[in-house]
Amino acid sequence: MDFVIIPRERIRLDPEGFSLRKGEDEIFSIRWRDVREIVAFKRDLLTSDCVCLAFRVADQDPVVEVNEELEGFILLSDEMMHRFPSISADWLTRVTQPPFAENRQRIYGEPGGVG
Repeated sequence: MDFVIIPRERIRLDPEGFSLRKGEDEIFSIRWRDVREIVAFKRDLLTSDCVCLAFRVADQDPVVEVNEELEGFILLSDEMMHRFPSISADWLTRVTQPPFAENRQRIYGEPGGVG
């Protein structure tokens, strides 16, 4: 029996921003300078939670969402804190507690439809 390996989606950082890729294919990319708003929240998956980040960028619709299940999420989170120093260092703790609650909060930018 032959198996087909389906490439997993992953976040890739570069000096200008980040992209979501599946194998060698780019699904989308965002430049840091275009980010207008970032909202963090959790999705309740019944037996666990999944931390998500939603990015609103200049003149782009829809909002782009990534989650902690994606390879590169931790690196993205670290770089996001570096690029946007106004983001509170405890954003992740505020989103993860209490469990099984959405805990949606704007962590960067002005209201514009994400939060």
